[in-house]
Amino acid sequence: MIEMSGIPWNKGLTKSDPRVLKNSLGSKKTQFKKGRCPGIRSDNPNWKGGRRVHNGYVHIRVPNRGYVQEHRLVMEKKLGRELTPEEVIHHINGDTMDNRIENLKLTTQSKHVRGHNLERWKNETTQKT
Repeated sequence: MIEMSGIPWNKGLTKSDPRVLKNSLGSKKTQFKKGRCPGIRSDNPNWKGGRRVHNGYVHIRVPNRGYVQEHRLVMEKKLGRELTPEEVIHHINGDTMDNRIENLKLTTQSKHVRGHNLERWKNETTQKT
C-alpha cells in the first residue's frame, strides 16, 4: 500500500539515480529540463498578457507585486510613486473599466464613502419629488 505522506516519491533524485525512469526511447534527456516549465505565461495559448477582469476591475500582472488594479497603476504612474493602502481611487463617471487619468480622482476611504452616500441621498430625494 502506498503511504500518503505528502512527500513526492522522486524528491531528491538526480539524473544519475538508477530509479529515474527513462522515456519510451530510453533517453534521460527529457526527465530533468532546465529553464521555465513549458506552457507558462507567454508560451501558453491561454495567456492574456497578464491582464484580467475581476469584480468589474481590470487587474494587470506586475513583477514582484502580483496582480494590481489598473486604475491604481495609472494613478501611481501620474504621481510617480506607489499608492499607500489608505489611498483610494474614485472613478468619476462610475465606469470601473474606464481607467483614463481624467476619469480618476485620488481620495481617502472616508471621503470616498461620504461622496457615494451623498450621491445616493441626492438620487433618493430627487426621485421622491
